[in-house]
Amino acid sequence: MLLNLVARVTIGTYRLLQKYAPSNRLLRTLRQRSDRYWALRISIYAIPYFIGACLVRLTIEAGGPGWLHIFFAILMWNTLKFLPYWPVYTVKALIARVRHSLSRQPQPQR
Repeated sequence: MLLNLVARVTIGTYRLLQKYAPSNRLLRTLRQRSDRYWALRISIYAIPYFIGACLVRLTIEAGGPGWLHIFFAILMWNTLKFLPYWPVYTVKALIARVRHSLSRQPQPQR
């Protein structure tokens, strides 16, 4: 019963974030693109999030309100979502290229 409740809450939260969170919507849309030049552009989106997190951290250290810790965590989470996109996409593209080249090689005759 408790496991069922946790599963429903998790699925509901996932659907809510996929529908309304701008960074999740952007990543979902850009993952569907097959253009390899978008991978680096997506990783660059991490820079504004990181700068925002640094500014919020400075505000917290200067005596800002405690609720800014939540805002800082959200900004850092979005930074970590966008930052590894380019290296991961590059590795996936290399693996796909190797598989494609191996499938095009002629098979030895028996």
